[in-house]
Amino acid sequence: LRLIAERYRFSDSSIFAYSDLNHTSVVGLRQRAQQCAQVATVAWEELDLCACSSAPLHGLIRPVEGLGSPGSNLLAFPGECNFSGMRSNLGMIHRLRESKFRWRVLLDAAKLASSAELRLNEIEADFVCVSFYKIIGYPTGLGALIVRHDAAHLLADTHCARGATSPHYFGGGSVAAVAATSDFAVPRPALWEQLERGTPHYMGIMSAVDGLL
Repeated sequence: LRLIAERYRFSDSSIFAYSDLNHTSVVGLRQRAQQCAQVATVAWEELDLCACSSAPLHGLIRPVEGLGSPGSNLLAFPGECNFSGMRSNLGMIHRLRESKFRWRVLLDAAKLASSAELRLNEIEADFVCVSFYKIIGYPTGLGALIVRHDAAHLLADTHCARGATSPHYFGGGSVAAVAATSDFAVPRPALWEQLERGTPHYMGIMSAVDGLL
């Protein structure tokens, strides 16, 4: 979720909307989004309405008219509520993506994946996050962000040349070339390589594999 907050391409013509039953980590995305995008809270029971092209969005600072850049609007909601255990209707994701605002969908599946089978071939979310700690109880701090191929460009560094360095933090393993005496930096071509933050947690990954088998 932090990667989404740091790298998603919000703009002054995009909207970030989130369910009122999201947990803290998802709500925290608004701190980054509201720096440039419009932010709105959507009631749990109104999520299905967002898939309707005529449904209004409440809570926007400015009216919706004229806002909404197709392909960059992001709607986040949990697959299962941490507090009540209520589950979202994942069938609406297709309608959200095809609606007036062409929502990109961030599905927080951390709770859902711990209690139900997550069929990614049936879920059209652009971004899905899961927690291995919630699935198998160990290790803490290890999860996964699953990104659709057609949404990867919203997180990727598409330009990085001499005199124009990446706007994002990079650690060991995330750049193909870098100079310490100038702002020259070239990101690695694959998105998963760009998102590395130094040495991966190898021991935790090995434990998670054993736990999932």
